[in-house]
Amino acid sequence: RIFYREEYNYRRVLKQISHSLAGIVEIESLLSYLAIRIAEVLHSANIVIYLLDEKRDQYVPRYSLSADRMMLRGFARSGTLTRLLAPQGQTLNVERTVASNRPLPVSYDEARALAAVDSSLVVPFVFKSRLLGFMSIGKKRGGGFYATTDVELLEILCDQASVAIENARLYVETVEKEKMEKELEIASEIQRRLLPKVLPNIPGLKVHGLNVPSKHVGGDY
Repeated sequence: RIFYREEYNYRRVLKQISHSLAGIVEIESLLSYLAIRIAEVLHSANIVIYLLDEKRDQYVPRYSLSADRMMLRGFARSGTLTRLLAPQGQTLNVERTVASNRPLPVSYDEARALAAVDSSLVVPFVFKSRLLGFMSIGKKRGGGFYATTDVELLEILCDQASVAIENARLYVETVEKEKMEKELEIASEIQRRLLPKVLPNIPGLKVHGLNVPSKHVGGDY
């Protein structure tokens, strides 16, 4: 603790954040907690978290901390940035690449989008080889580059956050499924009440009736 204070503090912070992430099931609360804690530890000026929107087929900003919302835009699922992040799950070090006068390995439009949010690092959320999203880390408030230990801490946290994000997504799916099943049960009961309980007694006729639902509701007479 005396001679390796920074390493000790990182391990302590990592343990605290990891334990907290495991107990959060609501996605917005999870992203908010992750962004705020990282900004506190690394003194980041702003953070933007992007997650995959299946319907829009792009990674959209789901949470931003101190970033100009007018400058936020999504990234195509088939874009150069997501193709770069997906295979290895490694961090894109924007600030080091720019400082060395090398072009960013992304399209011009995506490079402009990263510059608009002052992105210094882009860290992916990868779960079972699937890119769930990524996090843009803004510049340090005090200036200077992020150290190697900073990047390592971010990568470990994002690996753990990936599991938490996937669990939160599954939780939402489960809740929505249970809600739908409950609504279908109510609809099925309403439908049953609409049917006659007793068949009419008509002299000279034998009357039979049958209703076969396709699943919970519906069907033909």
